[in-house]
Amino acid sequence: MVVVVVVVVVVVVVVVVVVVVVVVVVVVVWADQLTSTTSPSCCSEFVESIQEQDEEKDDQKESCSLDSIVGVQELTAWRQTRTKQAKVILEVTDRLAWDNILVLYETKFELQVRLLVDLASVMSVKTTLGNVDNENFGNIVLEYFEKKPDINVVVVSSLDTAQQMLKRAQALESRMGKRISVTGQSRWLLFCQEGVLQPDTWMFFPEFDNIALISDTRQLGPGHQIQVQGDDLFVLTTLLYKTGRRELAIVGTVHHDWTLHLHQDVFPNIKFGFNGRLFLITTTSWTPYVYRHEDENGRVSFSGFCIDMAEQLSRTLNFTIRYTEPPDGYWGNDDGNGTWNGMVGQVVRQEVDMIVAPMGITGAREVVIDFTSPFFYDDSAVIFKKPDPNKSKWRTYIDLFRKEVLISVFIAFLGSCGIIFLLTRGEKRVYGNNRYVFANSYMDCFLYMYGSMMAQGGRNLPNSMAGRLFLSSWWLFCLIMAGTYSGNLIAVLTVAKDKPPFQTLKEMAAQDDYRFGTLGNSMWSELFKVKRGGYAYIADKGLFSSWLATNCDLILLKEKFFPGKYGIGLPNNSVYTKVFSDQVVKLYESGLLQLWVKKWWPQQTFCQGSLVTQARALSIVDMQSSFYVLAIGASVAAIALITEAVFRWLRRFRQCKQLSIIVTAEETTIRPQTGETS
Repeated sequence: MVVVVVVVVVVVVVVVVVVVVVVVVVVVVWADQLTSTTSPSCCSEFVESIQEQDEEKDDQKESCSLDSIVGVQELTAWRQTRTKQAKVILEVTDRLAWDNILVLYETKFELQVRLLVDLASVMSVKTTLGNVDNENFGNIVLEYFEKKPDINVVVVSSLDTAQQMLKRAQALESRMGKRISVTGQSRWLLFCQEGVLQPDTWMFFPEFDNIALISDTRQLGPGHQIQVQGDDLFVLTTLLYKTGRRELAIVGTVHHDWTLHLHQDVFPNIKFGFNGRLFLITTTSWTPYVYRHEDENGRVSFSGFCIDMAEQLSRTLNFTIRYTEPPDGYWGNDDGNGTWNGMVGQVVRQEVDMIVAPMGITGAREVVIDFTSPFFYDDSAVIFKKPDPNKSKWRTYIDLFRKEVLISVFIAFLGSCGIIFLLTRGEKRVYGNNRYVFANSYMDCFLYMYGSMMAQGGRNLPNSMAGRLFLSSWWLFCLIMAGTYSGNLIAVLTVAKDKPPFQTLKEMAAQDDYRFGTLGNSMWSELFKVKRGGYAYIADKGLFSSWLATNCDLILLKEKFFPGKYGIGLPNNSVYTKVFSDQVVKLYESGLLQLWVKKWWPQQTFCQGSLVTQARALSIVDMQSSFYVLAIGASVAAIALITEAVFRWLRRFRQCKQLSIIVTAEETTIRPQTGETS
């Protein structure tokens, strides 16, 4: 029993010793952590907070160590003060309806930020932390701002650190082009507990549109214009735009009872879009979308459909515009080595902010730049010069029928001549020479059938029933063909209708009279090629509408192909793409785009001679084919006459020669006989 009691006592003593050791270790570790996370400046903040609670303490040292904190009451007061400050910040964010914030803080304010994060989690506000002293600060900001442009940022630091951090953020935006919007659509709430707020503080962040500061009233430097009440602990100021300058204006206060009072909007600049920011826009002349004007002093200005749209967007979103042109005059194509020329190249190289022109949205371009919702849809078309009608007037009588019809008629004519000739030869065997003969030769059949085509009958008819039936069918064929031909001829001579050389892309590719191409260095060079003739230009239909209104000798291909869509070009992954896309959709829904189409697209015009109001007198050019037929007929007749004369002369010559031979032979025979008798 004694042994058991001794063992129990020993065990109890050991347990007590272990518990005491554990308690001591926990206290030591906690003290080390508090010492490592609390800097002298943090202790200075603690002392200052005690001064705010006990106004009797006017002078305290600017720095202290954790060892100078005496008692749990002072530590509790320090924590309560920091908690109230965090509540003020969160009350401002709650008034602004922020449910997701990025907290950027300085290392020496980490304890206060932890309190802020704990309170935010209770209020269901999502927070993301970023230490401004971290080397990866730029990557943190970039990753967060790339997600969306309208970021809510809370900064807890000294005034000097906040100014340096804003400069770094602004430099990051400049380096990234328009991929992120640090100074534009984001909202910044600064809580700066150290530093003096001078009247010219706004000069350190003039590019930020939406920025507000929560400042201790004791931080207001001499000469500051902000008016505060005696019981105000903090003032909430915002940076406003004034004529030619920026100015901090008070929008709220925190009274001595830690209650927040807002007098007006914390970020009033949000209602004013881009707040007059300058956007560099590249464009190029392409009627009727963009017209380029240059005065006598060399100043260039632009007008047109796209310019009206850009000006309306600038008024709606409150930004200013400066126009430029691509140095090489191109729209934008890949040179083959991954570099882009023209306006697309300007955006890729971040030389301009956007493209406002009838820029076609293509898959290749969408890889390197962003496009808004299309603001216009248009088909591609082909324009070319009307062929000279006088050049083909000599073919008027031939072109009334297509080639295959003419060939078929000619073959039918020759075949019919042969058939009627064979039937005529058969009649001689049947009827002999007792009856009249329909035709003695193939030429007689040829002339008879030709006369039938000219509506002139012959003197005789075939004797056989087969010949007469065939001849009646031939007459019916000639009657139909002659009526059709005469009707077409009357229509062509009375109402001239110029037929284009081709009406489809397939026909254009198959012909050899016209070359065709698309945009080169300038649209005007292409217009001059078209005007010279023998050239077809392929582009969008909108461009051709203005050409057709002023050039009556041009004609548009009826076939539509390759429908295109035009959009505003922005840098790749730009945060402004959605903003401008939404505005383009609103312009379409409001009817402004349709109104600008009526304004800039030329009205339908009728060129001289396009409408026929009276009978047209026929000229020698219209009737030249008939003279050609007469001349050809006279020439053929003359050739036939000469041929007949030659053949007749040859026949007479042969006859005379034969006769002379006979006479000579007779004379030779008679002379010997005469000699014998003599």
